[in-house]
Amino acid sequence: MAEELRKNGLFLDENYILRVLEPSILKDTHDLKEENEIFQEKLSNFRTITQEILTHLEAFAAEVEKQKMFAINTLNAANSSAKQKEIEQQQIQTKIIESSLELDRLKIELKYLQKCEIEMQEIFDNFSENQ
Repeated sequence: MAEELRKNGLFLDENYILRVLEPSILKDTHDLKEENEIFQEKLSNFRTITQEILTHLEAFAAEVEKQKMFAINTLNAANSSAKQKEIEQQQIQTKIIESSLELDRLKIELKYLQKCEIEMQEIFDNFSENQ
């Protein structure tokens, strides 16, 4: 009787229930369905983990960008400060050169005045002696 049913595309399972599908195909279909559910669960977990990783990476990228901007601003401030110090140093050196030139001029003037004083003293002494 099972052979006659089989010829007509009907099958009996282990519980003697009439089936349209062959029991081995039904078992394979059931196994595939279970594997599919497990795969879908793993895929869902993978998507969740991937989304968490992307969220962390985006936060990390934002922090990196923030630190990059901070570093650029700090570098610009340091460069500005260094340029300002260089300008101040050049101004001080210019003042030193100007003061040195003024000192040299005053030394020359002092020598000239001392020479004039000596000459005047000689004239005065000569004049005093002659009187």
